[in-house]
Amino acid sequence: YIGTQDDEQFGKVIDELLAGPIEAQANAYYTMAEYYVLTKEQDKAMVQFAEAIKLQPNKGLYWGAFAQFLNRHEGSPYLALRLIEEAIQLDGMNPRWHFIQGNIFLQLVAATKNLSYLPALEEAWERAEKRCSTKQITLKMDLVKSNDMLRQWKKQML
Repeated sequence: YIGTQDDEQFGKVIDELLAGPIEAQANAYYTMAEYYVLTKEQDKAMVQFAEAIKLQPNKGLYWGAFAQFLNRHEGSPYLALRLIEEAIQLDGMNPRWHFIQGNIFLQLVAATKNLSYLPALEEAWERAEKRCSTKQITLKMDLVKSNDMLRQWKKQML
């Protein structure tokens, strides 16, 4: 229901999830977080991501989505790194988490000018590439673009 104009139906679905078991409640908070991301209400999204994690801390999706949110909205890269490390711990075969981890390292390099993050960045993207399935075409293309951009950046800066 996210992205539709049917707010009433969306509200009913959320209410049903919140009345359900812990897993459903966590899913409700995650869904609300995604909704707030779309409506550009970052503070509300952060609260909802945190609630989803609090209710179901063993679900890598919630940790990874929160880390991606912080990375995209220039939140604390150190918090984002901590969150993505937890997602990787819970779901290490998911290539998206490794790609996001590399993106966070890139944000740290850009913010701090500390080039010591570069090996970790490259290693994270390499792990992401190795874990991609044949169906993950968009992620593979994002990895190619990111690596090309990094190579060009390194030629200019180093």
